[in-house]
Amino acid sequence: MATFLGKVEVTEFTFTETDDNDPSFNFDAPEHVLFEYKDGQIEILDIMSDNDEVFGAASYEQGYGGFLDFIILDLVEEPLSNGYWVLMDITGYYHQGDGWATDDDMDFYCGELRKATDEEVSCHK
Repeated sequence: MATFLGKVEVTEFTFTETDDNDPSFNFDAPEHVLFEYKDGQIEILDIMSDNDEVFGAASYEQGYGGFLDFIILDLVEEPLSNGYWVLMDITGYYHQGDGWATDDDMDFYCGELRKATDEEVSCHK
C-alpha cells in the first residue's frame, strides 16, 4: 500500500555545464558524405566538411540518430547504380518538439549527387 508523503513541486531548470569535449553543431554548415551504394544498401565511408570546428547535420544524424543511410536514400531522387558516391552540401533544420504532443524532428537538404573520385575512394579502402 502506498503512503501519501506530501505535495511535490517541480521546478524547471536549465543545465548549463558544458564539456569541452562536446562537439559544436551548426546544421547550416554544409557537409559532403562519401558512401558506397551496393544492391540497395548504403555504407557511410566518410563525412567531409570545409570547417573543422563545427559539425553539421550529417554528422549529427550519423552520431545521434544513426539513420544517415536512410536520410541519403530519401534525399537522392534518381536511381543509384552500385558504386561510390558523394552527396554534396548536406544541411538540416532542427524542429524542437514541445515534449508532449510533438516530437523533435529534423529536415535535411542537399546539393548535387556525384560519382566519387578515385582519390576519395582510395582513402577508404
